[in-house]
Amino acid sequence: MERTPFRAYAVSALLLALLALLFRTLLQLGSSWHRYYVNCQRLRCFPEPPRRNWLLGHLGMTQGNGAGTEQG
Repeated sequence: MERTPFRAYAVSALLLALLALLFRTLLQLGSSWHRYYVNCQRLRCFPEPPRRNWLLGHLGMTQGNGAGTEQG
């Protein structure tokens, strides 16, 4: 294939479009990260429950006498 001015313009336009797409994607990622960060900052004023086992969850926080689990 010969190197024509049209081919050079087409390749340049394609590279420019890819660069613009990459820039737009980076802006969206930055915006998403900023929203996440701001949301985390806003939620810090609420108290957190104590850390528990990942498998049992908050099961240890309940105080039951076992009356509902008896079979009879």
